[in-house]
Amino acid sequence: MGEWNLRDVFAELRNTHGIVASCHRFRHTTGTKLMRVTKNPKLVQLQLGHTSLNTTMKYVHPDIDEMRDLVSYL
Repeated sequence: MGEWNLRDVFAELRNTHGIVASCHRFRHTTGTKLMRVTKNPKLVQLQLGHTSLNTTMKYVHPDIDEMRDLVSYL
């Protein structure tokens, strides 16, 4: 499956079912979920195929529950 096939899938989801999604958004979700599982940014970097760890970290979003737990330690 190529990049264009995947874009067609997301376009079909949007046009047929009203689900707004994109390949780019899917990569952000994937990066965030992988980080929750492994906690190892280098593994996530390898999985996403990035040459720079900085790029990978732009794809990983903070876990709100973990942030809440962190604040509770103060």
